[in-house]
Amino acid sequence: MELKARQKRSHEHAQKESGVDSIQIQSVTSDHSEAIALSAHDNVQMPNELDARDAIVEQPSKPLEHSIPIQCNTLLYTTLHNMVNASHAAGDFRYTSVADVVREAIRSHKEGMPLTELAEKGRKRPTSIRVDQELLSHYNSWPKRLRTQILERVIRSYLKTL
Repeated sequence: MELKARQKRSHEHAQKESGVDSIQIQSVTSDHSEAIALSAHDNVQMPNELDARDAIVEQPSKPLEHSIPIQCNTLLYTTLHNMVNASHAAGDFRYTSVADVVREAIRSHKEGMPLTELAEKGRKRPTSIRVDQELLSHYNSWPKRLRTQILERVIRSYLKTL
């Protein structure tokens, strides 16, 4: 079995800096994840940059494997976009994009959030968002001809809860 581990500094340099006799390395590849232990007597070199395959990336709890086309009021979409940008400027990274806000709004509605706001007339901006199977099922449970209006009401009601 081929083990692809991140390379570490030589043991002398590591001992001088940290005074640690052994270290443990977690190797992550697309096929497997293994841990190995290195003692102070092992000589391993450390590269300047990590291999992209070795980076540990936090994955969402459920994969966003489905795409749904939506239409959103242009003014509402602009408001959402400005809200996300303003929150980033303030250091709040809870929502990374407008799609995150829309997903959370649909999730809140699925969990019982009442619709307190009405849809507004105006130009619609077509776009699409990626959702998991649970949100797709909830979205598909809405009547086809009313999905745009329901989604807009869901988003507006969700914004009032923030």
